[in-house]
Amino acid sequence: MIAIFKKVQILYIIAGFSGLAVVCAVTTPFDYGVNTIGFWVFLLTIVFWLFFCAHIASFFAAKELNKIIELVTNECAPRRCIDALVPLLANAKREDVRRYILLQIATRYFDCGEFEKCREHLSFFPAYQPANSGMKALNNALQYCTLVAYSFATHNMPQAEHGLQCLQQELQNKYLGKNIKTHIENLYTQRRLRLQIAKGQYDEAMQVFQRIFDVGSLYERVTADYILADILSATGKPDEARQALQYVIEHGNELHLVQEAQRKLAERQRAE
Repeated sequence: MIAIFKKVQILYIIAGFSGLAVVCAVTTPFDYGVNTIGFWVFLLTIVFWLFFCAHIASFFAAKELNKIIELVTNECAPRRCIDALVPLLANAKREDVRRYILLQIATRYFDCGEFEKCREHLSFFPAYQPANSGMKALNNALQYCTLVAYSFATHNMPQAEHGLQCLQQELQNKYLGKNIKTHIENLYTQRRLRLQIAKGQYDEAMQVFQRIFDVGSLYERVTADYILADILSATGKPDEARQALQYVIEHGNELHLVQEAQRKLAERQRAE
């Protein structure tokens, strides 16, 4: 993770060498022979410092990556997110980190309405990769989340149902952290309810998406209101559906849902 951000990598190197310089300066007056206690304390101090610097640098790298993802969650700007993610691939040498970035790019292409580019990025990976770490388990779950969303958008319901089954299985992976598992469970619930909506079942979906609209991020509120507009329209509430679509248009920024909401509003106006 450290290597994908040059400034974080530079700070890690500077902090690491600075700490080594301090340790060496402090211990130089002492004559430590090999295999003495002092010698091993000296080596352990260096290892601990480098490990500590790597841990802190990884934290800052993850924070920088989250700032990029927040372009979507807080500003509904998937295009800007893609533009910021693509250059990171050149320095992403670890397979799981590179896969995570590619999955984020695939998801953002979906948000832009570029479904074929989304599919192309999903096709970079096999259908399933056994996960023996938290990052790999997260990647598997994100891959299925995006696959299900893509299947809904392309009206491939059998593929959506299969993806949901795989996602449900992946939620049992012991390597998923508690917070990440909660996030993925929420995504699974939303996609499961989308399938219910497609089958004409609205009650649970209405409650859940209304709650998401009340407490979610801007991205979650826009996507929830877009879905609520379909539910409200199907349950005979055209005025409320129109208001929901208007919210999507006003706040959706770069999301393809804006164009979809505009199209649906135009169709309603022609029908009236």
